[in-house]
Amino acid sequence: MRSLLSLLALAAFVVSASGCDTTEIYEARATYVDFRLDTSDRDNRISDDGRIASFDDDDVTSSDDQRRLKNALARAGDGALVVAYINSDLLFSGSTTGQTYSALPLTRGYEALLDLDGDGTGETPTVDFTIAYEYSFDNGNFYFDVTSSADLFTISQNDIDNLVPDNIDFRVVTLPASAANRAGARIDLTDYQAVKEAYNLPD
Repeated sequence: MRSLLSLLALAAFVVSASGCDTTEIYEARATYVDFRLDTSDRDNRISDDGRIASFDDDDVTSSDDQRRLKNALARAGDGALVVAYINSDLLFSGSTTGQTYSALPLTRGYEALLDLDGDGTGETPTVDFTIAYEYSFDNGNFYFDVTSSADLFTISQNDIDNLVPDNIDFRVVTLPASAANRAGARIDLTDYQAVKEAYNLPD
């Protein structure tokens, strides 16, 4: 069984575009939806090859939040940006950035201590595998995937529980095209604090 030993800081970010009419706009510029995803059924969501655990908006714990999420995604306008943030405190037991939310996709690397020198000490840190937290959406549907470079079936159950806790909190922010164009020029969308301040979003 593989074991998680330490964390390497890795991060990635992409912005998704969509195409319908936006009607509900927060502050006439951006709308947001907070929701919790129930991922407790993770063992049954792993693909046959052991590389991906998949969830979607059917796993949102609140029916009201699910409706708001689907509406926000369905109404995102042409050229809009849909940015998903994950609660770092819940997923990582404390944010590594000092912020509550981290932009998706996000990749974590894990080390193994290997005995490369053959002296029995096993103290050479080497990247063992990576875990990527990713999202996508279409036609009002939200998808969340946990993708591993290693076979998830070879990782200990305790470590799987840490990699994918029972519940994960999200905030999805939708920026209409006009706001998205301004954001692209002056706002780092991976920096949630910057987005929060620019669009006057609540904590």
